[in-house]
Amino acid sequence: MNPTGSARRALLALVPLVLATLAWLGWRLLANTQHAGLEAPEIAQAPARPAPESLPLEVPENETTGERIAGSALQPAQPAPPAQPRSSARAEPGPIRYRGLVLDYDLDQPVAGAKLVFEADKARELCRIESDAQGQFRTPQLAEEALWMRVEPPDGLLCDTPRVELNGRRNEIVVPLHRDPKTLAGAIRGELLREGGPWTRETLPKQGSVMLDLVPASGAKWSRRADLTSEFDAQGGAHLRFAFESLPKGEYELTLSSLSAWRWNPTSLRVTAPIDNVTFLRYDLDKSSQLVFKVSDRASGERIEKFDVRALALTPSQDNGVFLHTGPLETANVPDDARFSWSLSAEGYQPAFGDESAFVRHGGERIAEIALERGWATKLLVLVRDPAAKPGVHAQVELDGRSAGFTGEDGMLAVTAQKAPDRIVVRLPGWRMTNDPLQSYNGKSAAQRGQVTIVVLEREK
Repeated sequence: MNPTGSARRALLALVPLVLATLAWLGWRLLANTQHAGLEAPEIAQAPARPAPESLPLEVPENETTGERIAGSALQPAQPAPPAQPRSSARAEPGPIRYRGLVLDYDLDQPVAGAKLVFEADKARELCRIESDAQGQFRTPQLAEEALWMRVEPPDGLLCDTPRVELNGRRNEIVVPLHRDPKTLAGAIRGELLREGGPWTRETLPKQGSVMLDLVPASGAKWSRRADLTSEFDAQGGAHLRFAFESLPKGEYELTLSSLSAWRWNPTSLRVTAPIDNVTFLRYDLDKSSQLVFKVSDRASGERIEKFDVRALALTPSQDNGVFLHTGPLETANVPDDARFSWSLSAEGYQPAFGDESAFVRHGGERIAEIALERGWATKLLVLVRDPAAKPGVHAQVELDGRSAGFTGEDGMLAVTAQKAPDRIVVRLPGWRMTNDPLQSYNGKSAAQRGQVTIVVLEREK
């Protein structure tokens, strides 16, 4: 037996584990430095949680994505795992300040109004502050180092560690809270049905093409997205079910958004937990046909074979903003009387936008002939916070100081230019822009939204 060889093999076996650990730590540090301007946190000891569905995520352009564009002035910071005190941590030089995030760990949402008390010892208070609307907190400059942080949660929330030993930590202090079981009402569950009978493997909606979002009708504006699960019965029929578990008491709005052109009823309804028999019905007995795109270069007439077509679905939520849903357009078996919107893009050309009226029937197919021009284009979606996000109707759009038109009833306007503008300005009397349309919004570019550019307006003060 060769002890040296055995030791070498043992060390080599540890290499993948070490590399994986370093990659995870690097990802966490990079992600957290981008949230809400907070500095890089100390490495948390708890395992990472999945990112919450209600928060914006980077999505490859060829995947389906849906998001709620809510009415809050700022988007909440993405939660990080709760950091555990480390006795080896050292205080940073410079002014003595503390900052971090208070998190509802059950709903994956920031918590406003939590009281944080910083103490030099258990009997001497240095500072008392509250978390803001985004769950963030920051102390003023203190004269001395705090040894303890006491947590006083808002009503309905509990803290497993109400007094935290800081051990020199100052930045990215994550305070996890949990829902008081007494405030929970139960679950909202239901099923998606189809007019044509039980679901089959062929008729089940494609993953991500149907989304169910639940938002509270009042109070804090958080949201959850349901995971759809299918199971087959003894007769071979599939049941497509959803559930929102462990909900706080209150009334909710449940919104269905679908990329396919099939009609659903309802698309939005009010529900109160607990409830176990909510149903949505897809009308899929309508006459349908195949959609075909024939794309060419307008200048040369040459056929363009490589292009991407995306479905654009805008679903209003009565109290809690707008649901924008984009993904690959399903072109097979599209109902003849369905209404739908789409975008088409090819490298080097202006994206094109249209709806069902672009198609002309030829035999058993409906064909849209699209001629693309070189240059830049996007479809602006202008939303006003009133207080939730609603379409900004008849807003004027300017590209580099030149008027490009006015938005319609849906708050949208397609704009084109020979090259990308340096500045986009949207004007609506009594309102002002809160974001730069040429920058990503909620972490997504226009290309990731099917060439849709988000512009948000808020009332002038």
